[in-house]
Amino acid sequence: MLVVVGAACALALLARRSDTVLEVLHRTGQRLAGLGELRWEDPGGDWHDIAPSNDARLTWSAETAFLVPAWHPVAAGLDAADLSLARPPHPQTVVLALYRLVPARWNLHVVGYPDWVEHPLPDFTAKWGFSLAVNASFFSSEGPIGLVIQDGVVRHRQASRKAAHFLVDTRAGSVRIENQKMAGIAGVYAGFQGFPAMMTNGRLYSYVASGGRGFDVFTVDRRSAACTDREGRVILMVTDSLTNGLSFAELGVLMGGLGCVDGMAFDGGSSTALDVTIAGHERHVQGLNPVQVVLGLTPRG
Repeated sequence: MLVVVGAACALALLARRSDTVLEVLHRTGQRLAGLGELRWEDPGGDWHDIAPSNDARLTWSAETAFLVPAWHPVAAGLDAADLSLARPPHPQTVVLALYRLVPARWNLHVVGYPDWVEHPLPDFTAKWGFSLAVNASFFSSEGPIGLVIQDGVVRHRQASRKAAHFLVDTRAGSVRIENQKMAGIAGVYAGFQGFPAMMTNGRLYSYVASGGRGFDVFTVDRRSAACTDREGRVILMVTDSLTNGLSFAELGVLMGGLGCVDGMAFDGGSSTALDVTIAGHERHVQGLNPVQVVLGLTPRG
């Protein structure tokens, strides 16, 4: 008991004045949870350790991809899978909901309400008739943080310090994740900025794997993210959990393990949400807060 009380007091002394002891303990617990060894479950129900070499790997190729989700089609050009993850001895399994889409078969939209009024994700699904919707941009009370392009119109300016861009080049559906500051947006029909940039051309950024630049990559939280693979498909990734999740370091390994080449994170934490309603298939990850900007899919006619 004395050890626990002493640790709590030490944490409280390290906290900012605006923090409470519970907030500090919560953040510390999240960080410690992310230091555990992540395991994954294959379609046959067997669990596998992620090799330390993969935890340290920066360059990924088709040969180094190791994850084998149980993909199944839910619509033309759209596959779904759940990837179960665990950190023994932590008893809670983290489920990563995966959706892999062929951009040529789907219209991709980035939308927000007038004046950036915040709404729960299902409101966006209903208003725009999306088959699939996921939260997108970071935002504040003053509006989105960074670029938002809706129906070919720049509704919010590009942020020079945000390198991660999700861009739909034309209504034909060519999607690129461009991780550079002030990316080219000529001809972009829909797009937004996120954070952080995770990987480019099969190479994970070193700060994602080991930290740096004042960036904590080991804290566990709810995550929304996307990556593109070598066939030009887009993989959307959303943790389906309330109190657990993934660290950015873990997310980077999973992107490489899935065979991705370019990847970025969306707004996460309490904003993480997913809403899928397709004939014969539904999936709903409830967001803890309403959001301002959403990435949505509608089928091509």
